[in-house]
Amino acid sequence: MRGHKKLIFAIDRTQWRSENVFVISLIEQKRAIPVYWLLLPKRGCSNLGEQKELIRPLLRLFKGYQILILGDREFHSIKLANWLDSKGITFVLRQKQGTYIRQDNQSYQRLQSLGLKPGISLFVSSIEATKQSMFC
Repeated sequence: MRGHKKLIFAIDRTQWRSENVFVISLIEQKRAIPVYWLLLPKRGCSNLGEQKELIRPLLRLFKGYQILILGDREFHSIKLANWLDSKGITFVLRQKQGTYIRQDNQSYQRLQSLGLKPGISLFVSSIEATKQSMFC
């Protein structure tokens, strides 16, 4: 039954006092339960290597489960998306409004041109994101 169970995790990083805490939490019944964390030896955002370091133990611990990872704008990287996809992990990574997307071989457009406002959600699938690297 394990392989059929879907688990949702959120990745987040915060500066708490003098510590830069990077954590991945299991989302269960509207609660975030910390599962694994790192204290980053610097201030500011995480990089791809640190993101992989945080997620790898999760893959071993929850092997056989279907995993969905949620990340805010800090985790908008195409390289992270490609790595997660290569590991068979489903993900939702919030994008910055300046991110370019292309749908159905149309011209690239910035997300901000879609007229989204706070509180409005938009789900788009099968797109190319950014002009730098293709990811569908």
